[in-house]
Order: sequence, then structure tokens, then C-alpha cells
Amino acid sequence: MWLVSTVMWIEPGIMIPDGAGYVVYLPSTYLDHDLLFFNEWQRLGLIRNGIPVFKSVAPTGYLGNHWTVGPSMLWYPAFIVSDVARNIVPALRMFARDGIRLPYNLAVIAGSAFAGLGTLLIGYRVARRWFSASASWAAAIAIWFGTTLAWYSVRDAAMSHAASALACALVVLLSLRLRESPTTEAAFSAGLAVGFAALVRIQNAAFVIVPIVLLAVVDWRVLARRAHTFVAGGLLGVLPELVVSSFIYGHPLGFASIGVRAIGWYPWTRFWGVETLFSWYHGLFSWTPLAAFGVIGVVLFWRLDRPLAAVGALSFVIQWITNASADRAFWAANSFGARRFDNCTIFFLLGVATLIAKWPRIVIPIAAICCGWTMLLFLIARRVDLNAYQNFGELVTAIRTNPLTSDFGVLVFVRSMRTVTLALLIVLLAVNVAIAAAILKASARLRVIAAACYFAVMTAFLAWCGINGSSRIERYSALIARSRAFHASAGDEIGEENLLQNELLYLRKSGRTAEAAADERELHELFRRRAAAFRAAGVSAR
Repeated sequence: MWLVSTVMWIEPGIMIPDGAGYVVYLPSTYLDHDLLFFNEWQRLGLIRNGIPVFKSVAPTGYLGNHWTVGPSMLWYPAFIVSDVARNIVPALRMFARDGIRLPYNLAVIAGSAFAGLGTLLIGYRVARRWFSASASWAAAIAIWFGTTLAWYSVRDAAMSHAASALACALVVLLSLRLRESPTTEAAFSAGLAVGFAALVRIQNAAFVIVPIVLLAVVDWRVLARRAHTFVAGGLLGVLPELVVSSFIYGHPLGFASIGVRAIGWYPWTRFWGVETLFSWYHGLFSWTPLAAFGVIGVVLFWRLDRPLAAVGALSFVIQWITNASADRAFWAANSFGARRFDNCTIFFLLGVATLIAKWPRIVIPIAAICCGWTMLLFLIARRVDLNAYQNFGELVTAIRTNPLTSDFGVLVFVRSMRTVTLALLIVLLAVNVAIAAAILKASARLRVIAAACYFAVMTAFLAWCGINGSSRIERYSALIARSRAFHASAGDEIGEENLLQNELLYLRKSGRTAEAAADERELHELFRRRAAAFRAAGVSAR
């Protein structure tokens, strides 16, 4: 089912700006051997009138990029294969060797698609510890079609969410193994998984509580004895981003600094607690009601494994509070559903498996209905602007008035070169599967050594790229000076006005007139300030 839906619904492309922020690490390091990103931003159309949009120049002279390097490390092997294929396959030579066009984009999609599969397989493996095979695979299939996982595995696959779901699922799996056998290798592996999860998305760092709580319940003394090994693994896992951030921002934690607006749009200015879960504007339970059943199931799982149920519920609450407050755009801007709950996918799966195992005749039909609703939104999402607020009635009308049958077929979103695209996609998926199979066949010790070596080599490679970039900044001096002059008066990022306009639309349609009026004044002031900055820079505001 995973393979069929992947072959049907993959959609080449890069979401702007988030996808661009994650993808640029690949061509910048592999082709240019630097971390400057200016030419990649130019290729993606994100330098307009000589001014970078969505990101500003950091004090070091580098183009700011808070989107982390973690997803690119997952995509890198397939990316290299794509570059080789582009050089030797005549039909692919028509594409420029820029690290962004179709052959390279397919490498990213294949990596994210495989991450989606890996999440399901790990979830199945975890669920099988308590439930039957049928309940476990039914839960896995439901999660694929009933959450945002499929969308971010095959549609907006250039973003971090499939990789994030995989990384956090891996944290849970390795934490359970650590609880069962608290060896040095297990502690290092769990720490490395936590570090990698944070490397993919910074808010995944909260998953550090999973191994700590599970091991502490067994014996605090064991936790103390393995703490240094666990911390060493965690530091190695997150080290690539610390190195990248040191070059870009001049500080290892610069990518997570409020000063560079890396952690959200006007963070902690509002708390959208109810809206994040229940609003028709990408609310978690409204768009993916299966997630609500997953949360209920996690609570019921308490009777089977109290520590894991407790840490699952706590992880969900932490993410809920974070998503409701760390970014004013609770709807997650350009998004399909509540994408920022991707890290809880493993717990949603475990919760759904709990309910299916307990009441299969009741839960399976309900789960099918939940999946059906989410898939209807999935199928209309490219025909209706779901990034702007649509209430329930408008969503239903969009479903009723848009034909859905055209979305079923081979590569329905690939407009040309379907045979070559399909062949390359299958090869790239096979590369990911082969790498995973080789890892699984190796001994536990060899797996740990291989993973540690990969992170160490990538860290050294990124440091070398950073050094190269530092010696090349001078060639971008005019662009840097122009950008700094503009952003000094216009603000950090061009693009936040779109978020404010969408928030204004949401408030108006929700009948919150006082808040809408305040947003309108804020938007007017933002446009006034930006217009003045454009005039001072002598460029068009378009």
C-alpha cells in the first residue's frame, strides 16, 4: 500500500520557503562545497531585486538558514546516486547539474518516502510487543492514510516531517531496547537517535525524556552509569547542526535564537491552545481525527505499560503547548493539517493499535472513516487553497465540487518523462531499502560504529564546507551590503506579511472582530515600513 500510494502521488517540487531551506544543504555542500546558499537561493527565485526573501544575512555574512541540516543527511546517499544517474543517463542530461531539478528532487522525495515507510515499520515493530500482527499492521495502515505522514512523505516531501517522524519513532524503539538491556551500545544508540531527532527538527529535542524516563523507572543507578555514554551519543547526533550554525550564525545555537527569528513568527505572543487541536484551520483533531483516537489509545495503554504511556502522553502535551505558542501561525503556514505533530506519529500509531486490539469491530470502521476524511482533504489540497482558512462548510463544498478520480494512476502529478521518472524513483527507493537492509543485517555493534562514523564524517565534511564558504563571502559583498541595508529598516524576513494576512482572514471569518482590527492595524504598519524600505533601497516592492 505504501509503494502503490507513493508511485501514484509523488509530486516533484520544493515548498517555499521551508523546503528550500532544507534542500539547499545538498547542492551547496555537494556541488559548491560551501554553506553560503546565495546561489541556491537565486536558483529558487528567492533573491528578488538583489534582496534575499524569507531569510536575511546573518552577522557573519552567511545567508541565514534556521532550517536544519538533519533531513539532508537522510537524503544524501540517494542524492549522490541521482547525480551519477544524471551524468550517465542521456534522458537526464537535459537537466542542469544544479542539485535542485528533477533528478535531484526525486532523491529527496525517495528519501522522505522511505522515511514514511520506516516510521510505519518501526511503529509496527513497537506495537507487536503488546498486540497481534493484525492489530499492529491495521494501525500502521491507518496512520499512513489518517495522518499527515503520507502527505509529507510523497507530496511536500522536501520538508522535514517524514524524517522527523522516522527519527522520533527510532528514539522510542531504541529507548525500549535500552530499558530491556541497558548496555553501553544501547545507551549510545539511544543518545544518537535523540541527537539525530533534534538535528532534524529542534523541537524533537523534547524526546530526550523518552529514554530517560523509561530507563529511570528500571533503576536510577543504571541511568547514572550510562549517562555519559548517552550524552556522548546525543552530542554526536546533533553535532552537524552545531557546526553549521557556528559558521552561519557565529554560535553553535544560533539557529535556535529568538534574535534571528529561527524558532517562529513572533514566538510566545499568543497561546492558541484550542485552535491548534480543534480549529478547521489545520487543527490536529479536525484534519486528522485519527490522531484523537491515538491520544485516547495512549491513555488506555497505561494498563499495559505505564512508563511508556506516561512518556507518550507527556510528549504529546509538550508538543501541543509548543505548537500553540512558539509560533504565532498555529496553522503552520503553508501546511497540510497539523504537520508539526509529526514527532508524535509513533505514539498515535501505538494508541490506535491499543484501541483496535481492544475493540476491533468498533474501532476499525471508525478509523476507516477518519482516514477517509483526511484522504478527501489530501485529494483536494492541490485544487483548493487550503493554506488560507476554510471553515467546515467550505471544506465540504470543496470536496463535493472537485473531481477526485483523476488522482488515481501512475505518477499522476508528473506531467512529462513519466517512464524515466518512474525508473529513477524505483532505483532511488531501492537504494534506500538496500542501505537499510545492510544496516539491519549487521551486528548491533557494527550498526553503532557505522552510524557514529557517518555522523563524524558528515560533521567533518560540513566543517570543511564552512571553511570554504568563509573564504568566498567576499564575492557576495554587494548583495550582503544591500540586504543588510534593506533589512535594517524592513525587518528580518520578507514573507511574514503573508502569515499576518492569513491570520487576519481567519479572525474575520471566525467573527473575532476586535482581534481582526488589531491585526489590520499591524498589517498596515508592516506594509508602510516595508514600502519605505523598498523606496530607500530603490527597488520595486513586487
